[in-house]
Amino acid sequence: MIYKYSLVIVIASCLTFILIILFYSSTQSAYTYLEKTQLPNDIFSTDDCSHSISNDMAVLVVVDKSSFLKNYTLAQKTLTCYCLAHNYSLNYIFLEHDTNYSHQCNQSGFYFRRHCAAVVFMQAHPNFKFILFVDADIGVINPRHRIEEFINERTDAEIKLIFFERLITYEIMAGSYLAKNTLFVHDFLMEWANYTSNQLFNQKKTYHQDDEGALHQVLINRYVSSASNRNICEQVYNSTIDYYAYLNEYVVCARHILGISTRTFGNTIKLIRQGDGWARDGHETATSFWADRDFMFHYWKDQLADLWKFPFLDKNSTLEFKPEKCHVNGAMTREMF
Repeated sequence: MIYKYSLVIVIASCLTFILIILFYSSTQSAYTYLEKTQLPNDIFSTDDCSHSISNDMAVLVVVDKSSFLKNYTLAQKTLTCYCLAHNYSLNYIFLEHDTNYSHQCNQSGFYFRRHCAAVVFMQAHPNFKFILFVDADIGVINPRHRIEEFINERTDAEIKLIFFERLITYEIMAGSYLAKNTLFVHDFLMEWANYTSNQLFNQKKTYHQDDEGALHQVLINRYVSSASNRNICEQVYNSTIDYYAYLNEYVVCARHILGISTRTFGNTIKLIRQGDGWARDGHETATSFWADRDFMFHYWKDQLADLWKFPFLDKNSTLEFKPEKCHVNGAMTREMF
């Protein structure tokens, strides 16, 4: 039995690896074909946006300390400017400084406390109908997109929580999600945040990829009815020893039993397929190409400034952000930099 199980995992891992290579090649080609390095001259114009100004949308960034933001200066400045231009409320939570959050969110591990903090924030701000939760290293590279593009209340009336697949792998992104301020979302996020108390998570010799692995486990526990299937992935989750094993064994197992083509869970959670989410991973796709469907860019860390191409600038320009140039309820211009 163990041999058969191991063989299935090996075969599935190999097939997934091949699919990842094929998908990466086709995706990069598509991005490069659409637009290579140079952004269109009218990229900053928002005059043709038909969406009404939103007052019920909040963007939320959670970090341990305010000093940590210095590692993501440019990403956060683009996010600030974007929110000013589109009238979104941008909010920061500093867990170590705000006792209200630190007292209510005492889970072990920052990556879990931040989801608890998102719940506390939503409960304290019922005026916000939607919350876009983003990692601190996510910035905006195409300000013409609006967050509302990913919400269709006519066809997705029952959807309360939206995730997306990472661009290169089938892993479900844990660092950004779009949440409706509802009791269902509060309960789901708290279950996720509290996964640190789960016996499986506390196996010290295994590699769990923090809240990313836990997210898949919570989805499995909620939406996979077969106990035998759940047990198989729990065994894999409990035996991964490094990131490679996590990605090529556990994620493969989790996505297989969740349904690789499944786009909704319980009619309340939506999963956007690869390439259609609002952010892509820079460490996997770099910034040497750009496409109109780009919106946000993940892994935008200041220490990688020499590696990532900044799309708003010509090669001879100097990098200096000017937030006073961000137009409230108007257009974002190249004069921001």
